[in-house]
Amino acid sequence: MEKIILPNGLTFIYEYRQGDLTSFSIGFEAGAFMEDEENIGAAHLLEHMLFKGTTSKSEDEINSILDELFVFNNAMTNYPYAIYYGTTLKEDFEKGFRLYSDIILNPMISGDGFITERDVVIQESKEWKEDFEQLLEDEMLFNGYDTKRIKDIIIGGEKNIRNLTMKDLNKFYKEYYVANNCVISVVTSMDYNEVFKIIFDIWGKAPVNEKLKVKELKETMNCGIYEKEIEGFLGAKILYGFDISSLSIDELKDLYVFNGYFGEGVSSKLYDKIRTENGLSYDVYGKIKYEKNIGLYTIYAGCKKSEIYKVKELIDSLLNSWKEEFLKIKSIDTYKKRIKMRKEFLEERTIERAKWLCVNNIMFHNDMDLDSKDVTAEKVLETACKVLKNPIVQIIR
Repeated sequence: MEKIILPNGLTFIYEYRQGDLTSFSIGFEAGAFMEDEENIGAAHLLEHMLFKGTTSKSEDEINSILDELFVFNNAMTNYPYAIYYGTTLKEDFEKGFRLYSDIILNPMISGDGFITERDVVIQESKEWKEDFEQLLEDEMLFNGYDTKRIKDIIIGGEKNIRNLTMKDLNKFYKEYYVANNCVISVVTSMDYNEVFKIIFDIWGKAPVNEKLKVKELKETMNCGIYEKEIEGFLGAKILYGFDISSLSIDELKDLYVFNGYFGEGVSSKLYDKIRTENGLSYDVYGKIKYEKNIGLYTIYAGCKKSEIYKVKELIDSLLNSWKEEFLKIKSIDTYKKRIKMRKEFLEERTIERAKWLCVNNIMFHNDMDLDSKDVTAEKVLETACKVLKNPIVQIIR
């Protein structure tokens, strides 16, 4: 792997991978966290508007070329970042990358299509709230943190979106879509020098923002139990959240191995106790969310409304007894192997690897290699004891 910072501050990451496909990701620390109270929703609406046309291409022309060149392409806005990514045949990489670069560097953020696209995002916001698992996480973030922006969903609510103007989007674009706030990753079998020449030719003179302001939102998570009744929802869901924002990369590796034991897969302690033994939950797992300004280890379960407190009781019991059970384990090699297999599976897909490299270098300026070969049972135990205390618990029913 090669990583270089261009004179204008852009970070370029190249990784060799055999095969006929090439994947790339272009990302910015320009997610919802960069918004102010008066322009909530700007980051995501801007992502939509970039595909409405450039100074040289109409939306129809863009869509036609996308279908011609790309095996897969998409864009995504999160709290910390916005990324634009795709996969092409190796011989089509330059054409595909130039198209995406044109979309990002030369957008026509104008009145054409603004109202239509704004209405599309408003509908997306309404449907967002119909996803009960997403709603559960949103409620946890709302109750768990005091930062104003986290109390609104990533894409913004209907009122926020209706208040946005093209001036808001252009201002946000000029502040954050700059070279010194950009990471580009390419995973390919193409020669490094060939790829670098393409990147430098297109992005070498991209504008910078010398006054770029990147926000740090350090705060302590609010603990406690929160419940919400949802009209028309016939089931129930529960989500435990443990703050992991202070973990080091080595401790994060420990936690991934611990989750292999406790919360991941059909042989995990969570699944075994709640699903296999008691048949109470149709879906139960532990998950790690490690992003800039949000770090959570979560335990999720969905069940019948009448059984939610029984599920909670079992999870609480597991959280109280896991240490004694863990000490009986003779080896953690099975869980380390499971992490390795998942890592290899994800990295086999070049697009997932390109996204991983881009996103983590945006947030942490680090490739976040989570190789667990040096993880020991003692370290896993120590890290898990550090994490599994003072949770926030969110219930919807």
